[in-house]
Amino acid sequence: MDDVVDLEWADAPWWLDAVCTDDMAGSAEEFSAVGEDGPLSPAETLLAASLAGPGPEAMRLLSSLLGQSLTGDERLTALELWQGQLGWVSGAEQTALVDLVGAPVPAQGSAKEFSSLEVAAALHLTPALARKRIAAARLLAGPLKATGDLLRAGELDPYRVDLVSATLKTLPPHAARVVEKQVLPRAATLTGPRLRAALQDAAHAADPDWDIRMFAKARTRRRVGFDFRGQDGLVKMYAFLPPVEAVAMQEHLHKAAKVPSPDPDDTRDLGERMADALVASVLGSTPGDPTTPLAARAA
Repeated sequence: MDDVVDLEWADAPWWLDAVCTDDMAGSAEEFSAVGEDGPLSPAETLLAASLAGPGPEAMRLLSSLLGQSLTGDERLTALELWQGQLGWVSGAEQTALVDLVGAPVPAQGSAKEFSSLEVAAALHLTPALARKRIAAARLLAGPLKATGDLLRAGELDPYRVDLVSATLKTLPPHAARVVEKQVLPRAATLTGPRLRAALQDAAHAADPDWDIRMFAKARTRRRVGFDFRGQDGLVKMYAFLPPVEAVAMQEHLHKAAKVPSPDPDDTRDLGERMADALVASVLGSTPGDPTTPLAARAA
C-alpha cells in the first residue's frame, strides 16, 4: 500500500459530518477529497451532492458533472438531484422578495406600497404579476409557512407548491392547516392531477361547505376568450363554463356533426364539423345542414 496517495481537503463542506464512516471503505475525508489522482468520480460526486442536500454545495457538485460522460443511471440521478435545487432556488428568491417588501401587508401610505412597482421593474413583470408574486411569497412565509419551508428546503418543487397554495388559500385558517398537515408528507410523490385530487378530497373533509363555496365562486368566472396568435392561420377560442351547460353544448355539437351532409363531396372529419357547428350555432347555418355556417362578416 506504499502507492496510496495522501488526500487532503482544501475546504471541507458542511455535509461531511453527515457521512457515516462505518458505511465506507475509508474515512470520510478519503471518500470525498480531491487529491493527486484528480476529482471525484461521477458516482462519488452524485453521492456527495445527495448528502449535501439542496443548496449551493450541491449545485456546485452537480454543475461539475455537466458535459461529463455519465451512465444512464447517473444522468437520471443527476436529474433527480437538480429537481431539488429548483425548489431551493425558488425558496431563496421568495425569501429575498419578502426581505424586500416585508412579511406583513404594509400600512396605507407607507413607502412599502411602492414595492410592487420596484419588483415589476427589476424583474420585467407587469405590476399585477409583481403583486401576485409578492402575495404568494408572503403567504408562504406566513400562513402557509409549512409549505414554504418545504420549498425553501428543496423538498417540494415550485409546481407542486403552487398547487398546494391554490387550494389552501381558499380554506379558513384552521381547515387549511388540517389539509396542509395531511397532504404535505406525500405531496412530493404525487403527480399533479393526483395531488390536486388529494387536496380536493382533504379540503372537502376539513370543510364540508368547500365544494359549494368553490362552485359558486367559479361560476362568477365563466367567460369566453380568444387567442389571435393562433396556429397556422387559426384563432384559438376557449370558454370556461358551468359543467351542465358545457356538457349540453358538447352533446349538441356532437349531434349536429353527426347529421349527414347534403354535399356528397363533404370530406370534413368529426372535429371539423363540430367546429363548424359551433360557428353555425352563433352566426346561423344553411338550411338542412347545421354544420355549414352562413358567410361570416367581421369588422
